[in-house]
Amino acid sequence: MTTLVAFWRSFSSFATTLAVLVLLATGSAAAADSTVICPNGGPGAYPSITAALNAITNNAGPNSINVSGTCTENIFILNQSNLNIFAAPGTKAVITNAANPAQITIQLFGSRVVNMSGLDIQGGDPGVLVNNGSDLTITSSVIENNIGGGIGAQSRSSVDLESSIIRNNGGVGLEIGDLSEATLSTAPNQATQILNNGGAGIAVDPAGYIQFNFGGHVIEGNAGPALTADGGRVVIFSASPTIFRNNGGGLEFRTGSAAEFFGLNTIQNNGPVGITVEASTVKFHTVFSNGVQTVSSISGHTSTGVSVSRGGELTFIGAHRVTGNGSLPAANTGGILVERSSLSLLNGATVSSNTGNGILGDANSAIVLGPTVSITHNTGPGVRLRHKSLVGLTAPVTIQGNGNANIACDSTSLAYGQLGGVTGVQCEQ
Repeated sequence: MTTLVAFWRSFSSFATTLAVLVLLATGSAAAADSTVICPNGGPGAYPSITAALNAITNNAGPNSINVSGTCTENIFILNQSNLNIFAAPGTKAVITNAANPAQITIQLFGSRVVNMSGLDIQGGDPGVLVNNGSDLTITSSVIENNIGGGIGAQSRSSVDLESSIIRNNGGVGLEIGDLSEATLSTAPNQATQILNNGGAGIAVDPAGYIQFNFGGHVIEGNAGPALTADGGRVVIFSASPTIFRNNGGGLEFRTGSAAEFFGLNTIQNNGPVGITVEASTVKFHTVFSNGVQTVSSISGHTSTGVSVSRGGELTFIGAHRVTGNGSLPAANTGGILVERSSLSLLNGATVSSNTGNGILGDANSAIVLGPTVSITHNTGPGVRLRHKSLVGLTAPVTIQGNGNANIACDSTSLAYGQLGGVTGVQCEQ
């Protein structure tokens, strides 16, 4: 019994000591809140964000920096965690590059769980770089008028862009690479916009990944393609419209890229080609919202709505529309061009009212038309095949009202399957 009592007293003393240590540790980890008033500071306020960062004694955080005014500085956030930088309520916080020539306005290096909100980031080359395993969430902010690109992520980093705008930057709006990733999200009745940048709207480099959530995104007016992926992966979920419009090019997937589209996407008036699938795999799916099928549309491109080449694979599942593409002269223009590649249209997909061919299959291409697909009212043949290409039909398929022929083949190509009821077929069967 004496031994047990002695043990209990020893344990109680240890527990008391442990409790004190926990309280001390908790106190040392308490949030540090700083105020920045640029450019001159004020009572209890730092004159720059850099000064506030330098004053942080606990890099593990949480730490918060409340900012107002225009801060002319280049900010380097090194090995910080749980850091929040946000505009003071009711104020505008501008962060603009101070260097000449321009350097990165804000760089994160080895920093995790960093959040920025309500900021206007300007003048840098680029505006924001998320680097070396960092992760950043940007909310309700504007990244604009940077000499280089808007935002870049590299070296296993991530950026989450929520209800924000990237516009009028000299280079790519948002660039993701080096095993890095990005997410675009929106709050209800908000939009994430990537507008009028001097390069591509979005570039996904080898081993990069980007995901769009919820819809409400607008990628418009960029000098380069709306989105380009070179060995990267893209996933787009759109309950409300995601719009790719009036860019210097459409959506370009090359060199083993993979992309999947779900729901409501509008790809419109992006120069010669709406979607390029080159040695890559792309699938379009439908989503039912309140019992209504939401689909994608591809329209208004001067050469072809979709180009699939070099072993590419493209699949439309559901009532997606390729319409109003192509221009005169129309020999190789129209809705969809497939070259040394494969195309599958399933479950109600439509190719209609294009100037030129509905679908042109060339050079050992394989085309599958599934039930309820329609190819109608194109000015050239509905389906044109040449150089050892094939098309297979599973009824019911509607191919009618096209120019010259509904299906036309050269002597090396073949149409097969359930062709009953399809007239104007100029092929071996």
